[in-house]
Amino acid sequence: MGHSYQAMNIIHEENGNQLWLGDYTAAEDKPTLDNKGIRTVLTVACQLNIKYNDQNMTHKTYSILDSEQANVAQFFDDSFYQIKNGLKSGSVLVHCAAGVSRSASIVIAYLMRNKGWTYSEAISYVKSKRFVICPNSGFQRQLKNFEKQLRQLKENEKTNNPKEVQDNQPNISDKKPEIAVDLKKSELLTKMGNERKSEPSFQNELRQTIRNNEFLGNNSKQDTKQNFRLQNRNCLPTSKFNNTRSNMQQNNRINLQTMQTIYNSSYAGPQIVTHAQNKLFEKQPLSNLPGISSKANMTHYPMNNKRNY
Repeated sequence: MGHSYQAMNIIHEENGNQLWLGDYTAAEDKPTLDNKGIRTVLTVACQLNIKYNDQNMTHKTYSILDSEQANVAQFFDDSFYQIKNGLKSGSVLVHCAAGVSRSASIVIAYLMRNKGWTYSEAISYVKSKRFVICPNSGFQRQLKNFEKQLRQLKENEKTNNPKEVQDNQPNISDKKPEIAVDLKKSELLTKMGNERKSEPSFQNELRQTIRNNEFLGNNSKQDTKQNFRLQNRNCLPTSKFNNTRSNMQQNNRINLQTMQTIYNSSYAGPQIVTHAQNKLFEKQPLSNLPGISSKANMTHYPMNNKRNY
């Protein structure tokens, strides 16, 4: 094999320790193993009779022939964990009879899984470290199938990973700030409408409207409902005095407390009352006003006129 051949070669370094690939002579050289800090030995062969009396040495054997029909893939999982754990406490040696086919297949499978390499990448790298390696055709076929399995496993992990799925989804919450702004605006308008109800001018307008209704009597009841419809566009929509007419029919004189309760549930601003008063007096003929003749010359009735009975 030439003068450059060595019993074992360093293939990979991890956690400050080395992964070695060699033949059976390297596994039998216990002083060299101790000198290299090797604490784990994996034998991928049959009938080599490798044994260690050192309790600090971890040794495991995978019995397999160097045959195209042999199933080397059955050892890929277990050997991966043996190498991974072994490199945490020391260096690891993987060997067979010549360090060419069986042990090389185990090391290649480890690098494919550990580094995410393809079969071609892994075998090229191992050959650059130990040029004599050459897995038989059956082992090569199993390593290529192992590459497909690793690729499929990686795709399944991406699909089932919630974080990656969330990152790939489009952002559907772009309009949430606008909705929040609309809600705040609505709350603000509602607050403004409630504040208008507590304005001091409301009480004066309310009392004046009650006096006018008392003065006009039953003739004004017919238009009460439509007179108090909302006309101010700056105010929030409220109820439209649906129950005002029925309440006024019960008695000619409206109780102040009853009228105030109706306004508290539906009032939208003093402007509405003023407009309603104007409309109320415009629709009433002077002949219907008590104490005023139809032949009177009076054409306008002042809104702020107060009668004292």
